[in-house]
Amino acid sequence: MRWAGWVRAASTLLLGAYLVGCGDRGATPPLPGVGGGWVRRWWVWHRPFTEADAARAGDRPSIQVASIQRRDGRLALEERQRWRAKPEHTWDAVVRIHSSSLSALWDGSADELIRSAATDNVPSRPAGVQIDADVPTARLADYAAALKRIRSQLPSGLELSITGLPDWVSSPHYSNLCRSVDLMVMQYYGNRFPEPGQPPPRLWETESVVRQLPRVAPPDCRVLIGLPAYGRCVVLDDVGRVLGLRHNLDPQALLDSGDWTVRSSAPRGVRGYRSGNGGGPTEESLVLTHGAARAGPGGLPPGCVLWFQWPTAGMLREVEAGLQRSNTPGILGVCYFRRPMPGEAIRPFGDRWPNETSASPRWRARASRDGTVTVTYLGMETPPVEFGVTATIAASGDRVDSLGPDAEWYQGAARTSPLRANRLVVRRRVLFPGQEWELCRLLDPSPLMLGLEVGVRPGSPERTSDRVDVRRDE
Repeated sequence: MRWAGWVRAASTLLLGAYLVGCGDRGATPPLPGVGGGWVRRWWVWHRPFTEADAARAGDRPSIQVASIQRRDGRLALEERQRWRAKPEHTWDAVVRIHSSSLSALWDGSADELIRSAATDNVPSRPAGVQIDADVPTARLADYAAALKRIRSQLPSGLELSITGLPDWVSSPHYSNLCRSVDLMVMQYYGNRFPEPGQPPPRLWETESVVRQLPRVAPPDCRVLIGLPAYGRCVVLDDVGRVLGLRHNLDPQALLDSGDWTVRSSAPRGVRGYRSGNGGGPTEESLVLTHGAARAGPGGLPPGCVLWFQWPTAGMLREVEAGLQRSNTPGILGVCYFRRPMPGEAIRPFGDRWPNETSASPRWRARASRDGTVTVTYLGMETPPVEFGVTATIAASGDRVDSLGPDAEWYQGAARTSPLRANRLVVRRRVLFPGQEWELCRLLDPSPLMLGLEVGVRPGSPERTSDRVDVRRDE
């Protein structure tokens, strides 16, 4: 999306946000580093790659371009990436091999499809091909042989990498597998499964990962540690028993439906529960209770509890520091797996974490042709949960129109009607990175200037202020 010209100030929008992704073909080129040679990459779960994504993806993202599946007895390329803009940086093409089609790796029938998916009908030549396949540990010898064959058939200059499963490390064929490729991305979704009667364990238990690192990186092998930079949702029944994990639920949409409420007391059968929501400096949490008699999305039972957890930048820094301190030969860095929202900036802050530099953009604001004002959160921090997001728009009802039932009009500290008000207050509980929030609609053709205030709680002395200019769509 393109915006034209800076907008002249006419009215002021004050936004108070209170907390609110080895062979014979010559030497392998070095990986880009982040301070001291440490590598940080992104792995993007399949989603149409938009212009906003491409502009901010950083160096060497891994982007899923297709999956190989068996349809009616024949292999086919499915889930082809719908490119809307080409990546502006070096990138790797990820080809997913569906679990039902792993035999195509052993007999060679997938070889040409892998090459075609990575090099045909893509907007720019990738630097490498990455195969994502959940191969059983017992078949690693066959997988290594297949990778050597595939690698020999790739066009000159293309690296070959794979994603790996932690169980593979126990195989006597693991070292040979690692040496069959240029790079191994070992996926540590590393969360301990919740125990009955206990709050969900902390996200990213990596102490055991550090102990395994010498085995994860055999001699002469290059390994990245893959970690999920997204949260999870633990589903509990009405007596606290664990029913499973979900990764596809939007808590704000659930709250908007009216069937769910935020829970501030311990779910039945769960001990050691912290009062309220919000998990502290290394993770955030939000607990919802299903109050409707009918089933929820995906068959969620009536009365169940959803316990959301998200990592924070503090957690990411802590995990990276632990991995770096191990100083394990062959461990080159980390690869963060992302599930981006449509249009989300995959890596908006370069090689820095959010809040480490005032130059790091955290918000984007715009006004569409019809006057709708939207704000997008660009950070990779946890969604703003504990105190929600509060937008205060300094304008009366004859200048702006509210867009939702939760909007409130104020004159000073008192609630009033839109025409007598001097500000509009809009609240939202959760705002994910990359998610657009429609604040209001302009009734006056005059453009806007935004003032943005970010803090951990209303009135907190820790809050910081930014200015955000609204740009209009062409």
